[in-house]
Amino acid sequence: MRAPSFILSFTLMLMLISPLSMADDNTEVKAWVENVLISTLAISYQESDEDIRKVQRYYSMNAWDGLSSFLGDKVDVVREKQLELHPSPQAPPNILETGYVSGIHYWRIAQDIIIPELDVEINFIVVVLEAKPMDGSRFVIQSISMSKNKSQ
Repeated sequence: MRAPSFILSFTLMLMLISPLSMADDNTEVKAWVENVLISTLAISYQESDEDIRKVQRYYSMNAWDGLSSFLGDKVDVVREKQLELHPSPQAPPNILETGYVSGIHYWRIAQDIIIPELDVEINFIVVVLEAKPMDGSRFVIQSISMSKNKSQ
């Protein structure tokens, strides 16, 4: 028995569109991660704790707690020295892994950010979930790991 031609056409169309959709998702999530990390690190001595927490909505509670612990002393230095940080990406974000867990799309992404005012490079690895947080963003950083080096 032969399958109707519209079923074959539909199947072929899905096979062609699916990789394009995934490529769009990858491009979008990489840009989103870079923007969120830059926004998170671009702090000024004039900002209140409340101002700094405005980006918290992009992070799970565990990711935010880890980030806050890691950066806690940096915020104190920024205020003490009256600095305004201008972080910049060392290179474009790199997707290390992507897949689905329990039907939820995830990405593991590496991103290195330089903060010249602190003479530091921070190497981030984040796990991003496709989600619908209350702020309407499409993604949320589920987990985050960081290491710092003196910038070159």
